[in-house]
Amino acid sequence: MITLVRKLTRARHGSTDAQPPGSHLLPQAQQVGSLNAAEGALLGACIGDAAGAPLEFPRLEHVGPDKVAAALQMRGGGTYEPVGPGQGTDDTELTLSLGQALRAAAPPFLPLESIARAYCSWRATSALDVGNTCAKAFVVGTQVLHEGWAGACRHAAVKHNMESESNDCLNRVTPLAIWSWRQDYDLIAAFCKQEALLSHPNAVVQGCSAAYCIAIAHLIRYPGCREGALHAAVSWAQDQDCKVIGEWLDAAQDLTYWPTVAWHAGWVKWGFLYAFRHLYLASSFQECMEDILSRGGDTDTNAAIVGGLVGCLHGASEIPGFLKDPVLQRCADSPGKQVPAHLCANKIPQLARQLLELGKRT
Repeated sequence: MITLVRKLTRARHGSTDAQPPGSHLLPQAQQVGSLNAAEGALLGACIGDAAGAPLEFPRLEHVGPDKVAAALQMRGGGTYEPVGPGQGTDDTELTLSLGQALRAAAPPFLPLESIARAYCSWRATSALDVGNTCAKAFVVGTQVLHEGWAGACRHAAVKHNMESESNDCLNRVTPLAIWSWRQDYDLIAAFCKQEALLSHPNAVVQGCSAAYCIAIAHLIRYPGCREGALHAAVSWAQDQDCKVIGEWLDAAQDLTYWPTVAWHAGWVKWGFLYAFRHLYLASSFQECMEDILSRGGDTDTNAAIVGGLVGCLHGASEIPGFLKDPVLQRCADSPGKQVPAHLCANKIPQLARQLLELGKRT
C-alpha cells in the first residue's frame, strides 16, 4: 500500500520534473514523443482493467489486502469467470477499439465514423460487459442508414444519456491522447468532446476526458513531468471555466480528502480524481493499483482510468513485469473469453507506436 508519509513529503516539496510547470504553453510540441510513455498509458489502462475485473462484483466499500494481492497476480476469474489471466473487460475492449479506429486518419482529422462503427461492432459481437450508457448509445439499428454511424450514436446518446456522468467514456480515451499528442490543448479538448458525444452528451464527462487527455499528451511530450501535466489540466479547466473539473482537480490535490468510491460506484468523478491524486503523489504503478483496488466500487474501470495516467507518467518500462506480462501475452487463443485478434492486448506495443507516429505527421 502507499507509504503516505513519503508521498506527503514528496507532494509538499515538489519533484525534479524535466520541464517547468508552464512548459505546456510552449507554441510547439516536442518533435519526438515518448513511445515508452505512450505504451505505458495504453498498457496501464488495460492492466488496471484486468486487475480490477475479479473484484468488481459485489461492489464493496473496502477490499482487503489479501484480495488485492490476489487480484494483482493477474489470474483472472472472479465474477466474470470467462475472464482469463491478464484479460480485461469492456474497458480494455473499448480502448483497443478506439485505438484501432484512430489508425484510419492522422490529426487533425478525427475519424468519427470509423470510431462509432468500431464501438457498435464491438457492442454487437464482442462485448463481455457493457456499461449502461454505452449499451444505450452503441445500438443504432436502422438509424445508421439515415445519419451514419456517428450521427446515429449521437442521436441515441442524446435520447438516453443526457444526464449520465458515468465512467464508461473516460475508461477508453487513452488512445485519443496518444494520437493527438502534438496538438494544441484546445484542439485535444475538442477531439475529446466529439468522441465523448458518441455516448456521453454530458459536459462534465467531456471535460474529464479533455483534462485527462491533456495531461497524458503533456507526459508524452515531456516524459515524467507530473507537475507540468497537472498544471496543463488545471490551466485548461480554468481557461474554459470548467468549474466542476477545476473543483475535482483541486480535490485531487487535497490530501485530507479520500472519498469512498462505492457510493455512486460508476461515477466518473472517482476514477478521474484518483488518477490525478496519484499523478500528484507520483505514486508508483503498483502503489496506485493497490490503493484504487482496495477502495472497492467499480474496481476495473477506476483502475483502468488511474492506470492509464500513472502508466503514462512512469512509462511501460517501469511497470512491474508480473503486472504487464500476463496482459501483453493475451492473444486470440488465450484462456478465457474469446475475442477478435484486434481486441487482444498483445497488440498494445504496436498500436502505441502507430498512434504516436500518426501524431507526428502534423
